[in-house]
Amino acid sequence: MHCFLGEYERGGKKQEGEDIEVLEIDADEAFRMVEDGRIVDAKTVMLLQRLRQELL
Repeated sequence: MHCFLGEYERGGKKQEGEDIEVLEIDADEAFRMVEDGRIVDAKTVMLLQRLRQELL
């Protein structure tokens, strides 16, 4: 798995066939969602753990 941190354009580039749904959640809310079990996907949990490290 590779993870990248960077800026994005909402929804992807249509000319490149991208159909990306962007869901923006406040970081603190996302951390709470991991803690209470609403987010359980391992990739997402790992990315949020990395984000928490960056914010500290």
